[in-house]
Amino acid sequence: MANWNKITMTDVGAALQAKINAGLTTLKFTRVAIGSGTRTGELGSATGLVKEEMTLGINKITQSGNTVTIELTISNSGVKTGFKITEMGLFATDPDAGEIMYVALTDDNPDYMPAEGGSTVVQQEFQLQFTMSNTGSVSATINPNGFLTVAHNSDEAAHENILMVTTTANKPTSMSERGMWVELVE
Repeated sequence: MANWNKITMTDVGAALQAKINAGLTTLKFTRVAIGSGTRTGELGSATGLVKEEMTLGINKITQSGNTVTIELTISNSGVKTGFKITEMGLFATDPDAGEIMYVALTDDNPDYMPAEGGSTVVQQEFQLQFTMSNTGSVSATINPNGFLTVAHNSDEAAHENILMVTTTANKPTSMSERGMWVELVE
């Protein structure tokens, strides 16, 4: 089970936040990436993931007071080789530097992302929630490919394997168990 460590604002993220606090720009998230790398040194000095494996598009972003909620979808569709998800980065646009890794997280007890085509199919919607100060207006680059399209097959035999999936001992007891709450306080 994932055990994400405390979220860390990167040095380039702090530089962007200073511009936001000064009213020079607004915060625009571009994507979330996950990776399988192992970092040595301070996470704050990171400018990217050690070994980026996958980019997760942002499906929706909302702001309520000083809480920002980012909705994402993760899937093993297209994954050629399975990997442990040891790192995550939230990227934003800096008007001077372009895309930067705003914040990062690492996981000492990572979940495994299996390759596509195996016995395990992964497709999970989840949220990142941040409590921030002085954010001003927040926006995101929305990924239309992140939205789920569900087609229903009316064949009675089409769902015969669903019982095997829903009786798995490792399944979450509710969808809220798969969410993530992280707090960023300046």
